[in-house]
Amino acid sequence: MHSGQHIEILFKLVKVDLRTSGGVLRSGRPEGVRQELWALLCVYQALRTLITRAAAIAGVDPARISFPPVLDAVKSSVRTAFSP
Repeated sequence: MHSGQHIEILFKLVKVDLRTSGGVLRSGRPEGVRQELWALLCVYQALRTLITRAAAIAGVDPARISFPPVLDAVKSSVRTAFSP
């Protein structure tokens, strides 16, 4: 498998895992789109790392931890932490 295939697999995973009802990038300019994509990839990687570490602590296979509930929990936690 070459790097182009790895990138396509990554984008497929990100599209599936990070899909939202308003799944559209907000920026209308190329530099803003690049910044949003980098931010999404950073969040995705951070959450996947968190899942892997939590699975190791719990002694389970990381594949058994579903990404969407983790994302929902993080969103809820951030909303609580930064509520007006």
